[in-house]
Amino acid sequence: MSPKLSKKELGDRIQALCVLVVDDNQYMRKTIRNLLVNCGVKDICEAADGIAVLDTLRTVGPDVVPLDWEMPLLNGAELVRIVRSPGVFPMPHVPIIMLSGHGERWRVLEAMRLGVNEYLIKPVSAKAIYAGWFQSRCNGARRSASETTTSPSRAGSPAKASRT
Repeated sequence: MSPKLSKKELGDRIQALCVLVVDDNQYMRKTIRNLLVNCGVKDICEAADGIAVLDTLRTVGPDVVPLDWEMPLLNGAELVRIVRSPGVFPMPHVPIIMLSGHGERWRVLEAMRLGVNEYLIKPVSAKAIYAGWFQSRCNGARRSASETTTSPSRAGSPAKASRT
């Protein structure tokens, strides 16, 4: 594990991130984009469905992908299955953050089984994004399977479930 970063170093790393926001709801994409901008992210791309994501992932090469579970054409779970297939997809290890309005235990467990790195319940706050995504990604912190939380918690909690 790397040493904890200073606020400036963490801020610099956040500014350098490229984030691909995936949600079929334009309002939700705009909301997540605004939260990311407020956290300091400068490079943000968007996709409205799972099919568009596959092309955008290949061309943009994002550092992290916040992904909605429920989408037309190709839902979040199906998309994760494709992306996490090393022989099929060129970026099988890109961090994926599932954002969902559904907090049922089976969904969290399924997302974790498929290889999602974080599972956050909408509505999500800037604090949840910062704590759940950036500190773990930028500090290189890793959680063991025993530290992963799969029990339901309040909406927007940054530690709904995590695997890095």
